[in-house]
Amino acid sequence: GDRRSPRLDESLTCPTVCFNHTVKPSGLILTKSTLDKILDAAIIEFAQHGYAGATVEQIARTAGVNKAALYYHVGNKEALYERVLSHKLSTAADTIEGSLDQARDGRDALIRLVDGLAQHFTLRPLMPRIMVQELARGGDNLSPLILAQMARLIACSKRVSAMAAEESSVSIAPLALHISLLAPLAFHALSSHARERAAALPIAQSLDLDLSMLEWAHGRFHP
Repeated sequence: GDRRSPRLDESLTCPTVCFNHTVKPSGLILTKSTLDKILDAAIIEFAQHGYAGATVEQIARTAGVNKAALYYHVGNKEALYERVLSHKLSTAADTIEGSLDQARDGRDALIRLVDGLAQHFTLRPLMPRIMVQELARGGDNLSPLILAQMARLIACSKRVSAMAAEESSVSIAPLALHISLLAPLAFHALSSHARERAAALPIAQSLDLDLSMLEWAHGRFHP
């Protein structure tokens, strides 16, 4: 049977909203390019100010859309926060689940898991900042939909842990594996600006501090 958790789809979101376009009873359509602008602006504002500090007004200004239109087509700040995080996490889970389906063995599965998580942080560099701020404040703004996508990613670590246990005597708790991978990847992403500044110092010229996330992961786990 399929070991994956339920995917994000229209049945889990507002019935008038989907990720490709938004259709309202009036027949008005919000194109994906406009929606992407709103989501991109939202992730910038949430990363910079956190959920509490971000405002719909500023998100609308950053996106270059009318505030009333943002409310009408996407919803309030809570709905927008859920839309941004659940979409990004669901995309990461889709990618990693698909990659794990192709794994030859436990070792290959671990490499694929690390690569998938590293790619997620590389392509979405503001996500670690949002998630760290949110979790540091207790995670109260994480809706069931967001938590469901987080659970899908933990389930990916569970799959890798199970494969490793089948092939060797090594037993790793899935959550422990998941956290042990996320923590250094998140720190690496969050420290990028500081590492760039440090790398520019004369004393640090000999240090290889400007590795990309994927290169860092390959250097740690690949032969």
